[in-house]
Amino acid sequence: MSYRLEHVCMTVSDLEKTLKFYCQNLGLKEVERKTFPENKFQIVYLSDSNEEFEIKLYYDYNDDKGVPPETGVSYLTLAVEDLKNSHTKHKECGYEVSELQGENPLSYFLTDPDGNKIKIIRG
Repeated sequence: MSYRLEHVCMTVSDLEKTLKFYCQNLGLKEVERKTFPENKFQIVYLSDSNEEFEIKLYYDYNDDKGVPPETGVSYLTLAVEDLKNSHTKHKECGYEVSELQGENPLSYFLTDPDGNKIKIIRG
C-alpha cells in the first residue's frame, strides 16, 4: 500500500502575519482560500511551485471564545487509494484509529506513538 504526502494543517493566531512570513520570506504562494463566516474561521492553502504538497493554515477568528487558539501543527495528511484496507491494517496493528468519516468514507485519523495526529484520506 502506497501513501502520498498531501498537506500539513497548522493553526495560526494571525493569518496576515503568517501569510507574509510564508509567501514573502519563503516564496510559497496562496493556492486556495475558504472562508466560513458562520463558524468564524478561514482556511488558506499554500504551496511551492511544484504544488505537490501544501500547508493548510487554519485561522479561527471567533472572538466569543475568550481564549487564544492553540497554535502549531494540528495534523499531517496522507492520501491512499484503498482507504478501507488501510484503516483495517492500522486497527489490526493496534494503533489508535478513529472510525471512518464522511460519505463513502473519505478519511480517518491515526495517532502515532508520540500522540501526533495523521489524517488518512482517500486519494
